[in-house]
Amino acid sequence: MTAGNTLPVRPGRLSRLLATTFAALAFSGAVYLEAAKASGGERLEDGASAAAVDAPATVPDVEGMSLREASRALKAAGLRVIVRDEYGETIERDVWREFRVRKQTIAAGAVVDPGTWVRLVGRWRYENAQGY
Repeated sequence: MTAGNTLPVRPGRLSRLLATTFAALAFSGAVYLEAAKASGGERLEDGASAAAVDAPATVPDVEGMSLREASRALKAAGLRVIVRDEYGETIERDVWREFRVRKQTIAAGAVVDPGTWVRLVGRWRYENAQGY
């Protein structure tokens, strides 16, 4: 039975939830403090340097590449990828090698923040036969 506005929650479940939430907050706070303390390229706990965390990314030229190659190149540069066809439809990942990049939203050579989304427009690399 419950009295007033209290919710019936099993004590074990609530304590696990609170402990998990507290642990996640404590971990994220510790990582933030370590990143704030580190300066001039000192090593952080996760192996990344503080100087590399905020380093700008240069967008590579991926036009003409297969979507698969372009995605790998952009991810290696620290960027995120959105892939669509000429009509705005999503292209399934398992057929990316059958498509070529027709256009990219951010010009090659542009300097952007790491994690910036780059939209790729793909076109099927095989042309359909015209006529008879």
